Amino acid sequence: MRSLGVVQCGWRRRYPGLPWATGWPALTGQGGYAEMIYLGQEHLVKVPSSLTPADVATLVLNYVTAWQILQRVAKVKAGDKALLIGASGGVGTALLQLGRLAGLKMYGTASPKKQNILTELGAPRSITTHKILLRLLRKEEPNGLDFVFDGMGGTDIQRGMAVFEARQS
Repeated sequence: MRSLGVVQCGWRRRYPGLPWATGWPALTGQGGYAEMIYLGQEHLVKVPSSLTPADVATLVLNYVTAWQILQRVAKVKAGDKALLIGASGGVGTALLQLGRLAGLKMYGTASPKKQNILTELGAPRSITTHKILLRLLRKEEPNGLDFVFDGMGGTDIQRGMAVFEARQS
């Protein structure tokens, strides 16, 4: 659970070093929808005053989700190859940026209007249609991919899996 709130003034005595007018995001695990929650200072992250609550929620949601996918679930390593379906969305762009830092070779799908975003964020190739996707990836990655991450749902994952499965055989 991700939350953003303001530390109540009553806690000033307990945590005298915190700037109280600032919002503080927290990864709570539970209780994020509660009106009030008690958390220790070690669970809070300072938010720069230049960010709005919407900015912070977006950063926390997209980048924590992407980090969890890459590091805790997939356990990627440098040189791994990944297809990101819907790569121009919030989590998709976070996956591209964090994947580049992790040394991944990434391919992404996005609408024609958003192709430049993928290139700017580190995808060596961006793809608009699934026919082109399958042809390109079978040519460039004949042994398949290590991972397919889907930000779209529906039938797109099935098409991505066709490339992934080449590696499994």
